[in-house]
Amino acid sequence: MVTGTEVQCWWNESYTTCGGCDGTCAEPMPICHTICHEPGCYCNSGTVRGPDGFCIPLESCPNHK
Repeated sequence: MVTGTEVQCWWNESYTTCGGCDGTCAEPMPICHTICHEPGCYCNSGTVRGPDGFCIPLESCPNHK
């Protein structure tokens, strides 16, 4: 876990006050219908939410081709 000033995010995540849409292994490039999502920890660029909920490189996803 990475510790910031007030918020703790897991590895490969960053806290932002204007979150986007995290990609997943099943849907790496989701379509966001909202410009800003609620503040929170979001996957860093180049990573997606894996099956276990952690942010991982897309290449590490099961069944990635």
